[in-house]
Amino acid sequence: MAILPFAPDSQAATIYSDLKEIAIPTTFAGVYLDLETGATGGAAFTGWDVNPFFDGVGIGNSAAFQPVRVGSDSLDTAVRFYQGMVVTSGLTFASGIGGSGNPVHEHIGADIQQFQVGAEGYLAFKFTTDASAGPLYGWMRMTLTNNVGGDPGLGL
Repeated sequence: MAILPFAPDSQAATIYSDLKEIAIPTTFAGVYLDLETGATGGAAFTGWDVNPFFDGVGIGNSAAFQPVRVGSDSLDTAVRFYQGMVVTSGLTFASGIGGSGNPVHEHIGADIQQFQVGAEGYLAFKFTTDASAGPLYGWMRMTLTNNVGGDPGLGL
């Protein structure tokens, strides 16, 4: 995960967690993840940031974690990023608890901005730490399988 400071005149700080293979269950509960601690769980816990579920068909987010979206509604489709794209404050983010993946707002599909089944993509986001620092910007590498079994997971 790369985190870039908000202030444009600041030096960029990169934080990399190394590759982590975290399976996304084929259940509605999914896997809750706290970006600061790396903690994961099968149920919501204090400090969780993002919750991919049903092998990534759905992606839930806390108010502190906002993925880049096609629009500013908290349920608008999360956008797939590609290597080399830059995460900045000028992108479209929502606010509050939200998600992506319902039939109107699918982030898995054939469009260039959608995640492709079984193909690596990047979920770009801004987030605020548990101590209210931020917003910070980053991305996580993900491979989503559209609830078809196989090798679900996300790389961080």
